[in-house]
Amino acid sequence: MPQPEIERLIMDFYQSQYSRVFETGYIGVLHRKMHRTLEACSSVREHRAITLELGAYGDQHRSHVAHTYEEYTMLDIMFPPGKTLIERDPYVYELGADATQLPYADGAVDRLIASCLIMHMRYPEDTLVEWRRVVRSGGRLSIYVHCDPGILLRVLRRILIRSKARIESRHVHELLQYGQHAVSYPAVMTFIRHVFGTYKIQERKFPFRWLPWDLNLWTIVDIELTKRGNSS
Repeated sequence: MPQPEIERLIMDFYQSQYSRVFETGYIGVLHRKMHRTLEACSSVREHRAITLELGAYGDQHRSHVAHTYEEYTMLDIMFPPGKTLIERDPYVYELGADATQLPYADGAVDRLIASCLIMHMRYPEDTLVEWRRVVRSGGRLSIYVHCDPGILLRVLRRILIRSKARIESRHVHELLQYGQHAVSYPAVMTFIRHVFGTYKIQERKFPFRWLPWDLNLWTIVDIELTKRGNSS
């Protein structure tokens, strides 16, 4: 199938079925749990003046944010180009841009959130370097990583997610998962540990923290841009 046709099918799935499949029933419960676990690290409750959320189409994470802010920007390539103030909230913006080339100066962001994005990147290491660039020294990055193609996640998709999609769209859901998830969990985690290896990193798997990655659903990676061993 030609790439433009795949992209059209995936876009239609996002627009017509994504909310019904991922935000209702048992999957909806897990989806909300994922957003809450991104905020579970106690240090993210500190005030973060400039907060940037990547892959924010649908505005699903902001209601879970545990800290105060002066500006919250939701960036997604599916938004119209440019930065737009949301009328209902004077502190929140939508920004149409590419997460691999962020329109921010070095160190301009206090916290960066990537709720379901890094595995979609064709060049994740370069993307992580770009994310690191825009976060100030002492700032934080919160990155959600699917445990894909782990056993537990594949079983869950088969039982809960695939069965909720319309019959004619089940193959589209599989294209969404296996076509857009360009790299595996072990590869992504290797890149994260390499790019942020000198900084303070905390990894939290869910739901079985002490079991191998392929028996879990996701990992939250909390990164503080402070050199390890530096207590200041």
